[in-house]
Amino acid sequence: MKKNRWYNYFCHNKECIAYKKKGFGNIVSNGHDRNGARKLFCTDCRKSFSETKGTPFFGKHLSKREIIKISKHFVE
Repeated sequence: MKKNRWYNYFCHNKECIAYKKKGFGNIVSNGHDRNGARKLFCTDCRKSFSETKGTPFFGKHLSKREIIKISKHFVE
């Protein structure tokens, strides 16, 4: 089975050898959380995290629709 690679994301685990290094191919999709954000998994350190980790929206209980709406207001 071929796994999708997420080259624009990096591992947020400080102990990982690929910490803050994009393009390693070590990040794979691991489903979605209850708000629709992707859950990602690092194949090097075996840790999972949300795609919103490291953004102002991390930890907020917002749907993707609400995040897009807020982002459009920033542009205005």
